[in-house]
Amino acid sequence: MEQVAAVQQVDDESEIIMARHPHHLEGDSSRTLSPAQRYASFQKANKHRASVAARFAATLPFDLDDFQTEANDALEA
Repeated sequence: MEQVAAVQQVDDESEIIMARHPHHLEGDSSRTLSPAQRYASFQKANKHRASVAARFAATLPFDLDDFQTEANDALEA
């Protein structure tokens, strides 16, 4: 009985660890994107990282929430 409980505990912990892995956090939509769509997404992310708004956000000692990010991006536009 103890072995079964130990196996169950190990299985539960590995599921938790796997759930936190970035690959497992991605939605199903990332698996259905075409190579062109993935590349376009990559270019958009790189363009945003190079923006003044993103550089400003990187200097802050905290992460911006969605509202703050949208407002920060709107100031640059």
